[in-house]
Amino acid sequence: MQKYFEEQPTTRPEQVALLKEKLKAQFKKRFPTLDDIAPGWKNVKAPDPYAYAMMNYVYTRLFRFMTY
Repeated sequence: MQKYFEEQPTTRPEQVALLKEKLKAQFKKRFPTLDDIAPGWKNVKAPDPYAYAMMNYVYTRLFRFMTY
């Protein structure tokens, strides 16, 4: 039990950073290329449309997690 608590993030910034990394990994697994992303999620005017869609996904999921 002690080991479990030592490995868990204890501060809010650490928890948010961990969640962001997990959501980024989930996004990359679900949408490996830009062509797999729905047209509504893409911003073709962004310098990197894939990174923009990933940011949008991560913050949307993070907001849903924190509000529900």
